[in-house]
Amino acid sequence: GGEFDRGTGISAAIDLSWQTSSYESAYTTSDPGTYDSTTLYGSARGAVAIGGGVDLTLGVDGRRDTAATRYSPTSEPAFDTGVSQFGGYLGAAWTHERAEIAATGRLDRHQEFGEATTGRLAAAWFALPDSLKLRAAASTGFKAPTLYQLYHVEPFYSNGNPDLDPEDSLSYEAGFDWTVTEGIELSATAFRIEVDDQI
Repeated sequence: GGEFDRGTGISAAIDLSWQTSSYESAYTTSDPGTYDSTTLYGSARGAVAIGGGVDLTLGVDGRRDTAATRYSPTSEPAFDTGVSQFGGYLGAAWTHERAEIAATGRLDRHQEFGEATTGRLAAAWFALPDSLKLRAAASTGFKAPTLYQLYHVEPFYSNGNPDLDPEDSLSYEAGFDWTVTEGIELSATAFRIEVDDQI
């Protein structure tokens, strides 16, 4: 990856990664099954301070996953497939001496499951500027099942489920950060998460 900051309130970064893994089933002895996967991931993001305590963030990312399962190391693949997902997001944050507000919206396009929009809204109020901050946030989430969860095969043990749907979530949280005195800080957060089609 790489990044730069022009010293004018503008910054940018690019990340690239490539990962491979190979898994051998521990549930067969003489001829174990195998699961091999590859993930290619890339992202680019930029941020700009436009004045008045407002910062904007823009980013895109994408990944390509491929995987193959074999009943034995020498057999033909039980499945050999790949899937891509691309996304983009826009965020804005406003900071004041007594308050902070941040909002982010994201759009994902998954090759198998189509489009999904998610977002997050967070706010904080410095009730006592030097010691007490009250904060709250709400967000939505989208999580597609992995190729392993969909298609992996382990003879005599378990298989993936190709009928899985993406997981959708809605979460809320509220809390505080309190500096009681020098060297003593207290924090607490209450939260609730609602999940549909949990994987």
